[in-house]
Amino acid sequence: ERLTRQEGVAEPLESDEGMAAAFCFGESGAEFFDASIEVSGYCSDFFRLVIVVTLDGTAGTALPRRAGVVIEAFEVDAIFGFFRCYPMYLVDEYRLGVSKVSEFIAWVGVPIVLANLWLTGALSRHFTARKLTIWSGVSTGVFMMIVVIPRIEGAAWATLFLTSLALAICLPACATRLSTSAAEVEQGRVMGNNQALQVGAEALSGLIGGALAALAIKLSLLALGAIAIVGGLLLILPVGRNERTATG
Repeated sequence: ERLTRQEGVAEPLESDEGMAAAFCFGESGAEFFDASIEVSGYCSDFFRLVIVVTLDGTAGTALPRRAGVVIEAFEVDAIFGFFRCYPMYLVDEYRLGVSKVSEFIAWVGVPIVLANLWLTGALSRHFTARKLTIWSGVSTGVFMMIVVIPRIEGAAWATLFLTSLALAICLPACATRLSTSAAEVEQGRVMGNNQALQVGAEALSGLIGGALAALAIKLSLLALGAIAIVGGLLLILPVGRNERTATG
């Protein structure tokens, strides 16, 4: 302690400074610990993703399984890329402000809710996951490319609605198709790999979409649409016919 000469009372400066330092150290340590957990989670997903696109973690994994994962990567990349690129397109093409873009973002969520509440389940009772993935994947790509064609702002309400409706069907169809390609004892590992695939696709789609948008805003949506179409069409090939319970 150090006495103040004017008032003659004890002023515990060293004690207060020590407590402040300890508090700051504790806060920094907690933040570092939380960040370490988050980084370790991303690292875990990354290494799982490496396994997914190589040998799926086991010796003797069938080629159709790995090919199916790569096909799904096409669709997931295109879907996540769409969510990053269409707001940039709206701002660049129609010179919209934050408020108007927010309205479009909210509008894109409407068909996704509708698909999850009813449409996806209804379609899955009549079509296999493979057929749903093919048609929804191709539709996602086509509608995504159509977004950049109209010159009037009002058309974006329709094109964005159709694109988000198609991708809302495509994403769960991809996961279901991947699940039906695996035996029951492999479900946990396969769906864990699917989660890792989505983490990787989320990062990669931002990189691809951002790079293409830097060249031309419309190019990003056109390229992502082409990726979705290719992914859907690849399932028509024999390598895509690996559903255990599917008949078509």
